[in-house]
Amino acid sequence: RPDCASAPQPLLRSPIMSCCPPGSLPALQTSYACKGSVQKIGDMPVYVVGDAASGKAIVMSMDIYGLDGGRTKALCDFFADNGYFVVFPDFFRGDHVDNHGGITPSGFAWLKTYSWDSHIKLDFQAVDGFLKEKKISSYGMIGICWGSWAAVHYANENPAVTAVVSYHPSFHGICDMHGESETELLSKVQCPQFWIAAGNDPANLKGDGELVQILRAKPFGDKCEFYAYEDQTHGFVPRGDVSDKTVHERVERALHDGLKFFQRHV
Repeated sequence: RPDCASAPQPLLRSPIMSCCPPGSLPALQTSYACKGSVQKIGDMPVYVVGDAASGKAIVMSMDIYGLDGGRTKALCDFFADNGYFVVFPDFFRGDHVDNHGGITPSGFAWLKTYSWDSHIKLDFQAVDGFLKEKKISSYGMIGICWGSWAAVHYANENPAVTAVVSYHPSFHGICDMHGESETELLSKVQCPQFWIAAGNDPANLKGDGELVQILRAKPFGDKCEFYAYEDQTHGFVPRGDVSDKTVHERVERALHDGLKFFQRHV
């Protein structure tokens, strides 16, 4: 089960041009025993779990806390347990934001060095080649926070991606960080999207918000799904305190609804 219990964590405040809105959850340490293994694609570590022979795959796009942050590997295991071959690339090569000051200007100066064209795109292309070697030609993607920005970028450029699930996506802060437009990024979306926003996430991700309307107007707009968990905090899916009954229920629902979405589109 993807619900490694942990003691409650204090909230941190985020600066302008952060990927995380004010009050977001910090890093979470867990003792979860993972079911997969860490392999290498070139110099990039990747967590791999599940059976490639299923022909169904998901690529996980990390948050700022890296390959070992929070419950992210447990989320990969959940989807693998439900029939998917899951690949989780470590774009940061063992690094993470807390090694650079955490949720501070210095931490986000470090994060800004991971630009789309110079780093992330190339790593995704390497993962795509790895999947092709496994005879997998199409797949879904999961993005968490910062990782949603990266996942949507790649899905916009690669028709092999047939659906994207985003847990508390951070388009606004990361697009600002790199001098991009979030409306332009979302206007280029080519496949169905599933979002779960938290209570402190931007309003344009919820209800009739601007970004929601952009996707609703797409030819596949009726296949997109948008949810807002107003009683949850940004970061709750991989880092919320699941010893709290409500948080646990919201995490379980987020995963199972994401799974149903993938079962329809991947």
